[in-house]
Amino acid sequence: VFGPHMEDFAEIAAELIRFGGACRVESGDALDAVLRRILTDIALRQSMEAAAWAYVEANRGVVHRHLEAVGTLLAGKLMVE
Repeated sequence: VFGPHMEDFAEIAAELIRFGGACRVESGDALDAVLRRILTDIALRQSMEAAAWAYVEANRGVVHRHLEAVGTLLAGKLMVE
C-alpha cells in the first residue's frame, strides 16, 4: 500500500498494482479503509501476498542482467576507441 508520490518507482508501483500485489491510496482515510480491508479479508491478503511474490520472482536478477548489459556496452565502446 503506497501513496500517490511514487515518481522514483513509478514503473515498479504500476507493475505491482497490475500484478495485484499492491494498491495506491490518495488519503489517510483511504489508507485506513484499505488496511482494514486487507487485515480483515484473509483471501484478499493472501492474494496480494502471492501476487507480490510473483512480481518479485518475475524480476529476480534484473539488476544483475542490467549490469551485464552495461558492462557489455562499455566493453564494446572501450574496444572501439
